[in-house]
Amino acid sequence: MPKITKIVTLKVMRDKIWHQMFQAKHAEIYLRYYLDRKKEIKNRLNVSILFTTVVGAAGWKIELLPVISCLLATILVFIDRYGKEFVLTDEQLKTFSELKSKNIQYCSRLEEMYDKLDRNLITENEALSEFYIARKIYEEIENMDDTANVFTNRKLVEKSRTETLEYFNNYHKLNNNEQARNAEN
Repeated sequence: MPKITKIVTLKVMRDKIWHQMFQAKHAEIYLRYYLDRKKEIKNRLNVSILFTTVVGAAGWKIELLPVISCLLATILVFIDRYGKEFVLTDEQLKTFSELKSKNIQYCSRLEEMYDKLDRNLITENEALSEFYIARKIYEEIENMDDTANVFTNRKLVEKSRTETLEYFNNYHKLNNNEQARNAEN
């Protein structure tokens, strides 16, 4: 292979790994924030159900309090059971945790591969081979993502994007604006 073609191929492979690594890290961070938010909502809902039930039971002498409390508890339980956009079931929380773990695993494989390639510890052919082995993890992530129904929250997207850029600035010296633009696209 001529030297110029080899350099171009190596740059293309490096860019491909970089892009996937950036996307995987962003997904990992987004899922962490998303999962934390959903757990917090579930906990608040459970505390609210408990509180309204206790208030209703404690206020049996006040005429309307038990009725209002019962209605509130019923609404909260209904939201807990059927409001999938607001509150996740325990099974969904488990699926999101597994999805986050797969993203961490995928990102770690890509980072290791990128570092090896960057330090010339592996050839572009070895990197290509390792890349497509790692892509099997990505296929699992995509299959899980299809069933998980992760809703997009713009604030969380922006927060996770900022943290992702900070991560790459700190650990991969992302000082090149072109590299940052390439990673985000």
